[in-house]
Amino acid sequence: MKIPIWFLGDKEIKKPLKDDLNATLSLLNLFLNDSKWVAGDHPTIADTSIYASVSSILAVGWDISGFLNIERWVNDCSALPGAAENDIGLCL
Repeated sequence: MKIPIWFLGDKEIKKPLKDDLNATLSLLNLFLNDSKWVAGDHPTIADTSIYASVSSILAVGWDISGFLNIERWVNDCSALPGAAENDIGLCL
């Protein structure tokens, strides 16, 4: 599901903002290089919190195919308790 970007009249995300988000995703991807979860070897509230944000950008069609660790982590997070409720909220 792709949702139009309408904020202050903008209908697209400008390049500097795309670059900033991709830089942030690069950092998360690097962080997940040595760890299955954001804060260590077990899922924590950090994972559920960041998963909510990442799943929101995925809902608008953001391409994370260049971030293999994030793709793995999103898949793992989708099996956590509460993930289904988060995903339902993305469709509202």
